[in-house]
This record gives sequence, structure tokens and C-alpha cells, in this order.
Amino acid sequence: MPHDKKRERTNKDISFFFFFFFSLLKCNYKKIFVNTYTLSNRAGGYIKNCTINNFEALAEHAVAQCYIKSTGAVEAIKKKVKANDEFAQVTITNCTQGITPLLGQQATIPAGSMQVFSFDVYSENPLQSSHTCVVGLYDSMEKLIDNITIQFTSYALQTDKVTYYYYYYYYSFISFSI
Repeated sequence: MPHDKKRERTNKDISFFFFFFFSLLKCNYKKIFVNTYTLSNRAGGYIKNCTINNFEALAEHAVAQCYIKSTGAVEAIKKKVKANDEFAQVTITNCTQGITPLLGQQATIPAGSMQVFSFDVYSENPLQSSHTCVVGLYDSMEKLIDNITIQFTSYALQTDKVTYYYYYYYYSFISFSI
């Protein structure tokens, strides 16, 4: 008889334990919360090549072409706050004096593929000079992944000598006659 009573107590204790355990699981399940809006895919990438052709200052503009290779396994897209917020951002900054500032560009790059970014580069300096700019690649979390420095030359502005002398003498005549 004492053995049966002991067995009954054990069964009651076990049932109470399971009830208590499952009620804890139920409470903990309600407290588990995952915010899916903060999740984002970060894919790697690198700048394969970036070139700017030499050009004549003030008369022409150059086109900078940057080839970006995605090394991620999935297409990485930044969370959609605005329609423009996407994976890769390429910027050209820290250019030497005389180069107008350039706006960055954003694009979604599919996994393992290459994307070409094109920028129009203008020089404000009429004299021949060599320039450098820094090209930066940022991921969807706006973290710098890769950067390179590119070099190019803007040639002196070629002017017609007759037109130059005409303007020079015309404006000097007006300034002295007044």
C-alpha cells in the first residue's frame, strides 16, 4: 500500500510539473517578439574598375564609369522606407580643386552580377591639371565596403585667338572710355 501512495504522489507531481512547464512556455511564447522591419540583407561587393577619360575643361565633360561586382549569395535590398532606398550606393568624393561635386547613385544589384554606374564629371578650371577622386561603395546599412582612388587629366580650354583678342580689346576699350 505505501508503494501505491508514493506512485500516486509522483504522478500528481509530474502532472503539476508539466502544467507549470507548459504554462511557462505559453507565457514565454507570448513574450517572444521579432521585429521584421529591422532585418536587412547585407551583401558584399567590390569596385572592379572605375575610369574617367581625359577631357577639355569647361568645354566638355567626362564620363566616369564604375563597375561594381556583387559577391553576395542573395539580392540584398535595404528596407523600403522610400522607393529609392536600395542596396548599393556609389559615391565619388574628395576630388581635387576644380571638379564639381558629384551626386551618389543607388541601385539593387542581383547576387553575383555586375552593375555599371555612370557619372558626368565637369571641371571648373580652364587650365590643364591632373585630378584625383575617391570612389566609395556602401552597402544597404550605409557601411563603406570598398574604395579606390582614380586619376585623370583635364586639358586646357582651347580658345580661338581672334575671339580672345576681340573680347580683350572690346572690354578694355569700354573700361577706359567710361
